[in-house]
Amino acid sequence: MPLWMQGLARRLRRPGRRKPASVRGRAPAASALEDEGNDLGESALAAAEHADHADDADAREAGPAPAGAHARVPALAQGPRRARLAALVAAALAQAACGLAAALAARQALDHAPPQVGDGTVVLPALALTAAALLAIALLRWWQGVQGERLAQHHIRDVRLALFDTLGTLSPAGRGRRSRGAVMLRFMGDAQALRDWAAVGAPGLVAAVVAGVALLAGLALLAAPLALLALAWFGVAALAMVFTLPPLARRVREARLRQAHLAALVHDRIATVPVMQAAAQMGRERARLDRRIAHLAEAQVGTATARARHRAVLDVALTGLALSVLTAWSLAAGAEGGWREGLQGVGVLVGALGLIGLLAAPLRRSGRALEQHVAAAVARDRIAEFLADTEATPPARSAALPRQPALRLAGLRPAGPASPPLAAEVPHGRCIAITGAPGSGKTALLETLARLRPLTAGEVELGERALGSIGLREFAQRVSHVAADTPPLRGSVEANLRYRRRQAKPEQLQAAAQAAGWPGPMDAAALALRVRDGGANLGGRQRRALVLARALVGQPALLLVDELEHLLDADLEAAFAALRQHHRGTLIFSTHEPRLAALADAVWTLGAAPAAAVLPLRRVGGTAA
Repeated sequence: MPLWMQGLARRLRRPGRRKPASVRGRAPAASALEDEGNDLGESALAAAEHADHADDADAREAGPAPAGAHARVPALAQGPRRARLAALVAAALAQAACGLAAALAARQALDHAPPQVGDGTVVLPALALTAAALLAIALLRWWQGVQGERLAQHHIRDVRLALFDTLGTLSPAGRGRRSRGAVMLRFMGDAQALRDWAAVGAPGLVAAVVAGVALLAGLALLAAPLALLALAWFGVAALAMVFTLPPLARRVREARLRQAHLAALVHDRIATVPVMQAAAQMGRERARLDRRIAHLAEAQVGTATARARHRAVLDVALTGLALSVLTAWSLAAGAEGGWREGLQGVGVLVGALGLIGLLAAPLRRSGRALEQHVAAAVARDRIAEFLADTEATPPARSAALPRQPALRLAGLRPAGPASPPLAAEVPHGRCIAITGAPGSGKTALLETLARLRPLTAGEVELGERALGSIGLREFAQRVSHVAADTPPLRGSVEANLRYRRRQAKPEQLQAAAQAAGWPGPMDAAALALRVRDGGANLGGRQRRALVLARALVGQPALLLVDELEHLLDADLEAAFAALRQHHRGTLIFSTHEPRLAALADAVWTLGAAPAAAVLPLRRVGGTAA
């Protein structure tokens, strides 16, 4: 094979590995920097493609849900939804009954047509009954669609709230087990799959079963041999679906996995656009995105192929049934006696074909309903896997904490089981600086004290009460946590400042903003300033001051700050003095800045030798014990 044909074959086997059109069309000088690293060999491209999937946090996207996890997913037939499901079943039964009535009335009109023109004593009532039955079917289908949508929306509301409740319990480690794009896929894509099943799939499947039974009953009333033909074709369709459903399920799962990979990449790259622009890597990232789009497209085409194969089964069965009815009627024409006699008459043929035509739509929807059931089962697996990660949470309410609670630590190991234990007692109003090398457990300690991650070793008491026994509201009233990478919330500056204390007075907001170093006065214009995603439209000083001020509103008894030097102005001493002048409670902060550590009442150095790391202090006064 010529070399150019070999290269073409490689590209066809690996969709998405070509350079983007916009990059190919540029002048070499303009795209040379972006193209650096794109002209890789086959092995390098394969490694890059493997890395595209290996770096996804949601590695369990294609696997089965843990045992027993499905019990956490709100069921469709639960609570008030049972009544609505029963009403939808009743509507399906009514539609089938109307279809039977229309078919039998049509037969009556044709078999008893009067020979004299104008004599309509039998025909006109039969035609009126047929029209009324058809109108009732149309109205019932409209009502069924509306009620099915209401059922679906009520269901996915419970599912999304359950997802949000689980998200609110996750520790940093729990959130790190999956990408943000995959979390968004739970709320939107998977919930939409459940909606499709609840609104269209489940009612459609019920209608298809009822329509199938009605078709058999109607054909049996018209002519018993026709019911036997329908039963035979239904058996053939059911046997064929046994072979078409498993491949469809596999394709749906594969497409679901590719969709999660694409969502994770897009969500991550949205937050890092400035990095890509500064490094002139837009072309490289576009090629990476192109690969993932191609993989998703390939999976979606495979899903469409499996879906078409599955739908063709029922189409062939209905077509075969109609042809069989025509053939049987033709063979019975003019015959006397036996089974052929029951098939004679135009009314039998028209009634049978009309009944098949009326009930073909719900029967065809059974194929789509089964597809939606497969997609909903995949979505339910992923939602169940997410809900299974729900972590224990403290009680919602408890007795109030004292206004000036002391903090006691015993046996904490912030950096893991191998790290030295930490023991200390901190009276209210003291200032503690935490120092240590990266990875020594500074962030973990502050997040443990803030109850953002579970306590794995030792014990912590606040106000002479175990940390885990304090109610959520009572804890939030006394403890506040902020880190250098804590983002502002989308909305307004005032909404951010009032997030912890909605009833805070304007002077409290102004005092907190001033202590945090907000540039300029916190007047009405500043409070009304809009905040975009992550505070991208704010200046760096405004962004830092806003998140720190938000933590200060309400005068928390215990303020926990991770990397305080990144939240203060360049004049650290003056900024720290303003912070302490406003906040009179206990302050525990981590820092790499020796000037800040020197301003604290005591310094805890994590990650030192065991003898020095096991802090001997029982009380922290003006200096370290």
